[in-house]
Amino acid sequence: MKNKNILIGALIVAILTLSLSFAAFSTTLKVNGTGTISSTWGVSIDTTTTNTKCTVVSKDTGKPTTCTVGTLTASQATATIAWASPGDVVTLTVRVKNTGTLNANVALSSRLYLTSSASSACTNVSATGNYTQYVAAGTATNGTAKAIGTTATSIGTAKILNSTTTSTYNYAVFTFVFTYAATATSGAGACTFTSTLTATQTA
Repeated sequence: MKNKNILIGALIVAILTLSLSFAAFSTTLKVNGTGTISSTWGVSIDTTTTNTKCTVVSKDTGKPTTCTVGTLTASQATATIAWASPGDVVTLTVRVKNTGTLNANVALSSRLYLTSSASSACTNVSATGNYTQYVAAGTATNGTAKAIGTTATSIGTAKILNSTTTSTYNYAVFTFVFTYAATATSGAGACTFTSTLTATQTA
């Protein structure tokens, strides 16, 4: 290993020496120029309430389940569900838009977890997640719906076109469906759902 390191070091020195020698016998070439980076990067949650919202389907319309979107900013969306009847379904739709000139990949990892070890709420609630992306303007492609449990689950990576390519379809839609078990007899405690969204640049 020691000899190998010495050899590598010697090669590096040799390469540097060749470079310096070449420079000494070469005419200096000066290049002047200005480079400007005009690309911008930006991915955010759509804060328009018609795009990021809750939809409720209740078994008992006289005593419906409610879902209220609370915090809604470019980086955070929260919602509170008050379950009324077993079998009720809540759909949370979150639109994530690309505000920059670079295409983006948006990955989402989601999970359900108990806020109290004594809670039975997560036992009575099931969740799935999916996404819709527009790989070409106006062409919707759905991912594969994934069941979300108490361990982090990836529901896929959506591609979001940049705002220069298309100002109409520069977004992806993430859809979460929560169902209160039809056989539930109680829902004491709180079951919290959380998602972590990671966005990266793509060509």
